[in-house]
Amino acid sequence: MVEKKPTYSGLEFIAGELKNARTRKNLTLDEVSERLMVQKKYLENIEEGNLQFLPKAYIYTFVRKYACEMGLADENILERCRRELLIETAPVKKKFAHPAEARSTNDPGVRADMAGAAISVSSVRPYSFFIFMAALTSIACFLLTAFF
Repeated sequence: MVEKKPTYSGLEFIAGELKNARTRKNLTLDEVSERLMVQKKYLENIEEGNLQFLPKAYIYTFVRKYACEMGLADENILERCRRELLIETAPVKKKFAHPAEARSTNDPGVRADMAGAAISVSSVRPYSFFIFMAALTSIACFLLTAFF
């Protein structure tokens, strides 16, 4: 008779590995909780494999932080956990090989970015934002009187 090995989900596997790694390092849940700034009860639930205590995105984040702290941040296991929790990730933005492929300056998003950059640069020196606003107000008053 062939002995069948039990199959563990990625979540069950990493839950057991996290607990083993913590005990090998002689750390208590209180110490790990303090290091990760995650409540002890959440870490207990993770180690027990009880993953219904919070929204899935939080659970994944806590598992990932815990795994990184214990030196178990294997991308394959974490990806498997993410898939099992049914967490969708945002599509990766395409990196442009050539600047010409990037957005043009006619794109409203680029113009807003440039305006934000101008304001942030103007606020580097004290009171320069107020000077900028005074100049902007003067221009607005001029335009209103010139055209109306």
